[in-house]
Amino acid sequence: NPQFTEYKRTMRLLKIWQANQKYAKRKEVASKIAAHTHTSRKVVLEHFPYFQVLFEKGNASALAQELGLTEEEAEPGTTYGVLLPSGVFSGGGG
Repeated sequence: NPQFTEYKRTMRLLKIWQANQKYAKRKEVASKIAAHTHTSRKVVLEHFPYFQVLFEKGNASALAQELGLTEEEAEPGTTYGVLLPSGVFSGGGG
């Protein structure tokens, strides 16, 4: 039959899993911030851009140490590590 359409498995679950993996670290960082600011992770995620500005304008390395962020979590250019300017852990200022 020339009109035959080949069966293709749904990719929906894979896409959901990939999205969850992408945002897992962001949620982890938000949990650490939430514990120190006495708020919920959901509120921190809603205000994430404000925390980014806070880290850029303030003493980023001191804030990262206070929140207990690892170098990986604070690494710039990643989905979740957009909080700190580059070079914070290496002694540079950003």
